[in-house]
Amino acid sequence: MHRLLPALPLLLALTIPVRSLHSFQGGPQAVDEGRDIYNRTCTSCHGVNGAGGEMGPALGATGRRYAQNTDAQIFETIKNGIRGTSMPGFGRRLSDDDITKLTAYIRGLRGTAIDAPAAGDVALGEQVFWGKGECGSCHVVKGKGGLVGPDLTNLAGTRKTTSIVDALTKPMHRVFGDGGAIPRILIPNATYQPVRVMASNGTVVTGVLKNEDTYSLQVMGTDNQLHMFDRAKVKVVYESHTLMPTDYDKRLAPDEFKNLIAFLTRLYVPAPAAASPAPARGGGPGEPGEQRPAADNLLMFVGSYTKPTPATTSGSKGIYAFRFDTKAGTLEALGVAAEAINPVHLWPHPSGRFLYAANWETGDKTIGDTVSGFAIDRGTGMLRLINKVSAHGDRANQVVLDPSGTIAATVTYNTGTMTAFGVAADGTLSEGFYTDQHTGQPLSAQQPGPRAHGIAFSKDSRFAYVAELGLDRVYSYRVDAASRAMTPFEPPYVSLKGGSGPRRLQLHPNGRFLYVNHETDSAVSVFTVNGGSLKEVQSITTLPADYKGNNSTAEIQIDAEGRYLYVSNRGHDSIAIYAVDADKGTLTAAGHAASLGRTPRNITIDPTNNYLVAANQAGDNVVVFRIDHKTGQLSPTGAQQQIPQPGGIAFIKSR
Repeated sequence: MHRLLPALPLLLALTIPVRSLHSFQGGPQAVDEGRDIYNRTCTSCHGVNGAGGEMGPALGATGRRYAQNTDAQIFETIKNGIRGTSMPGFGRRLSDDDITKLTAYIRGLRGTAIDAPAAGDVALGEQVFWGKGECGSCHVVKGKGGLVGPDLTNLAGTRKTTSIVDALTKPMHRVFGDGGAIPRILIPNATYQPVRVMASNGTVVTGVLKNEDTYSLQVMGTDNQLHMFDRAKVKVVYESHTLMPTDYDKRLAPDEFKNLIAFLTRLYVPAPAAASPAPARGGGPGEPGEQRPAADNLLMFVGSYTKPTPATTSGSKGIYAFRFDTKAGTLEALGVAAEAINPVHLWPHPSGRFLYAANWETGDKTIGDTVSGFAIDRGTGMLRLINKVSAHGDRANQVVLDPSGTIAATVTYNTGTMTAFGVAADGTLSEGFYTDQHTGQPLSAQQPGPRAHGIAFSKDSRFAYVAELGLDRVYSYRVDAASRAMTPFEPPYVSLKGGSGPRRLQLHPNGRFLYVNHETDSAVSVFTVNGGSLKEVQSITTLPADYKGNNSTAEIQIDAEGRYLYVSNRGHDSIAIYAVDADKGTLTAAGHAASLGRTPRNITIDPTNNYLVAANQAGDNVVVFRIDHKTGQLSPTGAQQQIPQPGGIAFIKSR
């Protein structure tokens, strides 16, 4: 069982309303008859299946105000119209009974499976899922199961029943996103591409492509292990048939299939009660004890991989904008803020006026990979390109600004460089004023040589630290932001254990400790910081003791109070949680939260310090989690947004 995703016609014979949301809620027959009435009366304005037309909006678009109307309000609108608009009243043309049926159909357009779960024996359906159906061999539910397919823990909260049924019975499905009425065709192989990889020693691995570029390949095998390959040393066959069986209605007896659907349409993670923004006790943009920003809305930008490899495209357009409600922990999509090639990592200017992106594998034969600067319209969330400059290396993977906002720096993966740029008052980037080319021999045969992968500036803008993945080093630099100068320490770096693969860095808000996650061996190192000099005092795993699969870490975050640290795991597809010792800076493992998507490439904590957002690259989604300030634990708010191949995340205060 590979992927359970949505589709077009509502198979009403499988659904019953088990909880009455409104007094007008109708059964399957009422919804069916309501569809017929809709097709005769409403399609000329609102389109087929409520998808929207030239004269009327999409009726299932959950982000619109009218989508929150009760059934009684929908009934009243249909009967009497909306004064001052082109929406007429139908009270003289339709009986109250017909309007009630039409109301039931319109309600169904924006509901997900949990709003009307399918009939059947849920307990027996769960047995089929883990037993005869073998669904659990590929899919995770509540932390248990396989890793080849997507996490289904909140399936019923994001997909329609018809979508779930179609995923089990049709090779291609028509998708309704998160309860909305606007469909698109989904070809499962576009996001979960099955591959067969043949190594030079004769080993063959079959599975799903997780990540691919010019030099490397990551495949989640049907053995639920993450396999990593040197792209030049293997032969790859891209299979045309999905690994997901699409004949479950034939594989299972009718009652078994019915019970399986009953189980799947009840997989749901309810949103927890909203919490008020809490005051910070130290670190972050202000002084210890200063109140964190408490604005109801922030702008959230998400970068993406528009071309995961030079020969492939993802369907992504560039940088996406959202309005983030900090009271409810919800996201409202604003659209494509700026089209760009592979804006894989983002960083906001301290003023909130500008946004910067590292552009990976641009294909630009003149300047190569770039760092781009954008002006932000904080009213609309749209971006205007200011300028872009050469990254001075191949595969720029991160851009970071110092706290003063006068220096931007980037690192390049294939070239192993760190380059710094000046930032003008109008947001313009200067050409690079300093480039450091890392050199040396790897400490382990696993490592490929110089591969710079992360940057962090000290809070006072006097020091910078760079993670050198391919040489197992962390470099230290002195920074003079006023004169735009950087110089390496002497000695310039400290070494980690061979084969660690240091990737990203986070400084404790008090500036006394530096945390570095290891991509290669899935661990976190803790360093004490003394005048920019580093000393490693701890290394701790990011994985549960009983996890035996392959994994690589991606991003690291620390909360603004310096009490909890988070690291994303790609393979285990989780977020590791640690409690931070206030005196020593050392870490104690505090558990894991499922990332609710595949390959969490980025995690970012919002300015209120109440939420963590995960960008699941292979899951094509961003997921919002609420932070429990007493325990550090993460709970999903229920807010998710679909983005092809999401990458870096950045927050800006809206007006």
